[in-house]
Amino acid sequence: MASTDTTSRAHTPKRKLTVADRVLVSLAHAAAGTKDAVPYEEIVIESWRQFPERFSLRGHPEHPDSEDQNPALYGRLVPSGLVVALGGKTFRLTDDGLAQARALDDALSGRDTGSMQAKLSRVEERLLKSALESDAFGKWQDRRADELVDFDARMFFGITATTSTEGRLTRVQAMLDMAKAADEAGHAEGAEIKDLAMHLAQHFPEVTGAFPLKNGAEQHG
Repeated sequence: MASTDTTSRAHTPKRKLTVADRVLVSLAHAAAGTKDAVPYEEIVIESWRQFPERFSLRGHPEHPDSEDQNPALYGRLVPSGLVVALGGKTFRLTDDGLAQARALDDALSGRDTGSMQAKLSRVEERLLKSALESDAFGKWQDRRADELVDFDARMFFGITATTSTEGRLTRVQAMLDMAKAADEAGHAEGAEIKDLAMHLAQHFPEVTGAFPLKNGAEQHG
């Protein structure tokens, strides 16, 4: 799935995005462009990451708001056959839903990525943006690793309480792969993101699924 910054999302589409459109795109991102099942909590987190101007708590843009995703899913996307509700507040895209999400995402991504970002996949661009804007990375850069808590790790990797162990490991590995690609593409903070990801995986195994680290990260403190 594609990834774009908020500014690009505001002017690229030919029609104004509805809330349901945004939730559909976010569900596709959360499912990594597949028809895999996604818990509601992960849709909430992903919609906030993709469209923070629409899905943030009023007055608190650093926190997601879960008020609008539920009516968009049950009121528009499920009845229209784009999404299937699996029970237990878990959802998946249908073939039509995945195709429409991809079409919307392609429209949203029509922008000049620049020489560095052109070397990253669109999924890696999304992860890079998310990592750079995270509270965890801010603390890491400020040499405040001792202030990192499990919530920081959850938000950094996009992990919720309902994410499976396999899903947790996959998200940690995706962040590490992105950091390596960003570093090789010449991004000044790629190596720091990798060190932070390793640090969080090592210090919060209950969040990351006891990720099997091969090399320890340098601790900032």
